[in-house]
Amino acid sequence: MDDNDKDNLKDSSPEELLKKLDDVVRPYREQEEAELKKAEAEKESEGAYQALQSGMHVISGVAVGGLIGYGLDSLFDTKPILLAIMIPLGLVAGFVNMVRSLKD
Repeated sequence: MDDNDKDNLKDSSPEELLKKLDDVVRPYREQEEAELKKAEAEKESEGAYQALQSGMHVISGVAVGGLIGYGLDSLFDTKPILLAIMIPLGLVAGFVNMVRSLKD
């Protein structure tokens, strides 16, 4: 800053100085606000991803348990028994996987 700029600042009113300061700071403030909005959007999308993943863990656990139960019932000719046992086990396994993934 040279002497001419210093003289201009001395002759300026407080309102003019604040306006000049605001003109200098505004781009940095806008950049900071844009970065905060981006971080918030990423956080929201991460939550949606976790919710979707949690649901898929439970659904896939029930489906795999059901398929295994149905296959074992067909193999051993015990139609509803193993299916009725494996579906709740698959549900429990799905919840366990969901809790594990949410801890990470």
